[in-house]
Amino acid sequence: MASVLLLAAAGAAGAALLALRLWVVLRSRAPGPRQSLSLLVVAGSGEARPYRLSSGDSKADYCYYLSQSGDQVLKPCERYKDITANDMEVVEKLSENNENRKQNKTGGHTTEILRLLEKLSNAYSPRHYIIADTDEMSAHKINSFELDRADRDPNTMFPEYYIHRIPRSREVRQSWLSTVVTTLYSMWLSFPLTHRVKPDLVLCNGPGTCVPICISALLLGILGIKKVIIVYVESICRVEHLSLSGKILFHLSDYFIVQWPALKEKYPKSVYLGRIV
Repeated sequence: MASVLLLAAAGAAGAALLALRLWVVLRSRAPGPRQSLSLLVVAGSGEARPYRLSSGDSKADYCYYLSQSGDQVLKPCERYKDITANDMEVVEKLSENNENRKQNKTGGHTTEILRLLEKLSNAYSPRHYIIADTDEMSAHKINSFELDRADRDPNTMFPEYYIHRIPRSREVRQSWLSTVVTTLYSMWLSFPLTHRVKPDLVLCNGPGTCVPICISALLLGILGIKKVIIVYVESICRVEHLSLSGKILFHLSDYFIVQWPALKEKYPKSVYLGRIV
């Protein structure tokens, strides 16, 4: 009996110390200005959903469609509102088989995160991109983005960026029970990667792979290895409700940015800067 009480007391003390350490990490200040920041960007697919915009007393569902020129176009979803439309080149692709539809739903978060990176200077270097191990579309977008960026900057002959892959935390429509297992497995592989990179800043906007990466970044601070700043930017598609990743990371990120005033009203601790993508 005494040994059980001793173990319980030791466990409670350990949990208290861990909670205290987490509180210290989340409350610690960001490092001062420096010439460059190592940036870890979590890109890739997510389960973006159509959102509702109010117009007088009526509401309509809108989705993002990728036009032939590569620009995102906002259109009424109509009968397509149950389809993630971030990377649909033409609406006719909805008639293709389910496997092709699933492949075309990858990369919407990547498009948004790359638009954010366009506004960042070369001081955010090196840039490490994290994508899912099966996400070839995001890898192509990242390579094209970095090459175009290097072409625009004559001082950059060889862009310093790296693409890393980890298993998906959750597939579309995957059961919640199996999601726990796949997320733990993804986290198991994420921590060694995050420890090796040791970024100054993690930037993410909602793909499932961002949860294990952000938790791994927090662990670096809890273990006293390095304080990593976590910046979460909620997707533009989220108008009134946070994504699942957003709900998880709202209390764990240093800066939580939303792009709609309705979310700012619901979550006063968030940062509202208007539409930034």
